Amino acid sequence: MNATKFFENSRFDIRAEGWGEVELQDVIKLLDNVISTFYGYLDESSLPVRNVNIINAKESGDVEGPEIRRRGDFDQVYLDVSGRYWSQYVYQFSHELCHHVIDIDYSPEDDHYGWLEESICEMASLFIMLKMESSWSGGEAPYQNWEGYAAVLGNYARTIAEQSIVLYEPFHLWLTRNTSYLSAGRYDRRKNRIIALQMMPLFIQTPELWKAVQFFKFADAGSHRTISEFLEDWKSFLPYSLQVPFGGFISLFTTGQK
Repeated sequence: MNATKFFENSRFDIRAEGWGEVELQDVIKLLDNVISTFYGYLDESSLPVRNVNIINAKESGDVEGPEIRRRGDFDQVYLDVSGRYWSQYVYQFSHELCHHVIDIDYSPEDDHYGWLEESICEMASLFIMLKMESSWSGGEAPYQNWEGYAAVLGNYARTIAEQSIVLYEPFHLWLTRNTSYLSAGRYDRRKNRIIALQMMPLFIQTPELWKAVQFFKFADAGSHRTISEFLEDWKSFLPYSLQVPFGGFISLFTTGQK
């Protein structure tokens, strides 16, 4: 099937089928804006060179929800949304775009910290929605008549945060109790979200930490590593300018200090 290239980010394209009552160019404009927003916080020289093809999950025949899969020399992103539900497009695509940026496909035996990748990508969705709310309300929406939708994006992210489970103990103690469970499988959306919301203030305060996420794939994520050892190994790959702010990230997971 033919795919249409994005206007601003030419490594991305999208198949036209399955999006419902919506102009394809509007979907492209929206997803282009997601990419530009996120990439503005990253090191452009370290971005993946793999192309990305986006397809509606209902057109795939074997994918039930949003997902990213490696297909040879490109990534295929599936989104489970149609029509003009812009918040859902942004929320789903931001998550999968984060996986594309992290750019690693762990084997099951080396996926001990896959839960952290999932949590980071959940955080990416919320972070990007809030940043797009700010830029759209400031006159930078893809279309002028979309500026009024800015608050909808932000409220979507805030509602997700408000509906998350409240912790009644320090996060690092909660994490200690749940590490074995998390390490057994990366997908527990409620727990991924708890972790995402714990990390979020650090990334809001120090958005340079997104550049550190681009080094996630170099750390040894094997089961022999404790969380402290994994994070220290990750830190060892960072440039000096990121090591001090990343120390705060490590403290969040090990001592509870933000």
